[in-house]
Amino acid sequence: MSSDSVSGSVRPTGARHQTDRVEGIETVPTKGPTPARHGGGGKLVLCDQHRDADAVPFEVGEYRTLPDGSLYQWCRAAWVAHDDALVEDHKGRQYAVLSRSFTRPDDDSEYAVTLKSSRWKAGTGEGEDYSAWWKYDLTVQPLDEDGAVDFERTPDQSLTLKIEPQYDDLVYPDGNDLDLPHGEGSVVRVSSTWVDEPEEMLERAARLLGHALGYQLDHDDVVQDSLGFSKAEVHVRFDEDREGDAVHTLQQSSDLLTAHHGDHEWLKKVEDGCVLKGKIPATDCWEQLGFPDLDADILLKVYYPDHKEALDYPMDQPKMEVALAGKERVQQEDGSTYRRMFSWDRWDEVIAILEEILLSHLEWAGIERGDLVADDYFDGPEADVLAFDMPAGRRHWLQKHYQSLVPALYREATHTHTDLVYDILDVVRRKESVTYHGLAEETGAAYRTVREHVRKLAEEIGGDDPGILERHRGAVTVITFSSRYFEEQADDALDQIKPDDQPEDRKERAEERRERRESDDQADENEDTASSNVWEYFADLDLTADQLASALDQEYLSDQHVRVRVDDSSLFPTYGPPG
Repeated sequence: MSSDSVSGSVRPTGARHQTDRVEGIETVPTKGPTPARHGGGGKLVLCDQHRDADAVPFEVGEYRTLPDGSLYQWCRAAWVAHDDALVEDHKGRQYAVLSRSFTRPDDDSEYAVTLKSSRWKAGTGEGEDYSAWWKYDLTVQPLDEDGAVDFERTPDQSLTLKIEPQYDDLVYPDGNDLDLPHGEGSVVRVSSTWVDEPEEMLERAARLLGHALGYQLDHDDVVQDSLGFSKAEVHVRFDEDREGDAVHTLQQSSDLLTAHHGDHEWLKKVEDGCVLKGKIPATDCWEQLGFPDLDADILLKVYYPDHKEALDYPMDQPKMEVALAGKERVQQEDGSTYRRMFSWDRWDEVIAILEEILLSHLEWAGIERGDLVADDYFDGPEADVLAFDMPAGRRHWLQKHYQSLVPALYREATHTHTDLVYDILDVVRRKESVTYHGLAEETGAAYRTVREHVRKLAEEIGGDDPGILERHRGAVTVITFSSRYFEEQADDALDQIKPDDQPEDRKERAEERRERRESDDQADENEDTASSNVWEYFADLDLTADQLASALDQEYLSDQHVRVRVDDSSLFPTYGPPG
């Protein structure tokens, strides 16, 4: 762990996990920078129902009683005691403010502590007499300049505790008993950032409970078998000039994972307060890339903070992050669930595997120490050296994978009945990225025809594998080759198919298509005028704008089925009335 490291030392990861790899995988001893350990999430159960209710310092009124002095009952009493002094956040949710003077050992700043109550999944009674119980969220919140709780910001080191009851008579609304694997008492779920080791979650929870509620956590009440975690994260930060190599490396891994039920997202969008540049969503197939088989969902992403223009260097630079994205209970096909939390004694093992995935991708992307950027928690170029085992054979796997799709490229580009597919591929080769409208203009083909060919080239060619082309959907859909490998192959393939093809030949084919299309459009217009096609106002249809947009984008609906009136809207100034 970081507390054991010394500047300049080498920390091995391989010795910290014994998880098996797929048979036949070879590894290469490698060294990289020690990543920062970011978020952590876990839980513990307190067997504290033996405590005396008289010790609870909050007044609950003459019509309520506390059965014991467990942490759950302390939270319940605190909520009742503050019921007439609740505050609302920007979304209208209500909170009790228990303190405005919480501090951390390494930070003199003062923070607020809020308590929120919400309906829980279990309760007591049955049928019409069933009564749901509540759970309580205890959260550290920043204060604004006026001393009010700032609900729209999160502290640099966040901390939230979710407290739930554990009693034998609790049942679900359907009458089934609540499972109590660790006995009666209180469940504490901890979520915090910058967690180096799981014991820190317990220490932070104890400090917060003591300050905000006056509840002194007794370590003898902690049920050791209940100590588990489902969230852990590691990251490195690097210079934005290396973003393209990092994203490309993720895409290569995604291509290799696709056949094993992996998936990826390359659309630039905001998610959880960050701008994604590349992401492999949580999957448990990482052993297919040569990593240890942890049998847990792990995600990998490259991202920027949202609104980075408002941030100062280095915090506005991109990060590569690997995260354990586990859940306490996982649904199986038969409807049953099973627990998938790791015990605290496996923390080092899990972190070592996350670090191996992260540092291997950093190595494959060619990101060196000089490219790293230090932040408040990551030491950048000065980070301790970390020894790890990197899976070997990636270059061979990628070559074999992409070569399997090359015959499809030749087959599609040599259709005897049309040169259009060849011309589409040629435009993408020359321009590297192009829109549907750009393809239609360059090839002279109809927009809908171009979309159909691109759809086939992007989805159907490789079966379960990625296609030759890839669509990057955003405000405007952009088409590229699905990998850099295909960019290189396209040069050779297209030159071999039409070795003497010249720019004037391409222009001539485009003009011929344009003339045929104009002739066909006139014929279609004449036929449409004489036909009995049914048109309805959009407002009269049982369809939302989002559904219509999705149907067009996913090509469930042809764009020839939609007309837009343009003569009376400022959206279409070319057609509107003179101003």
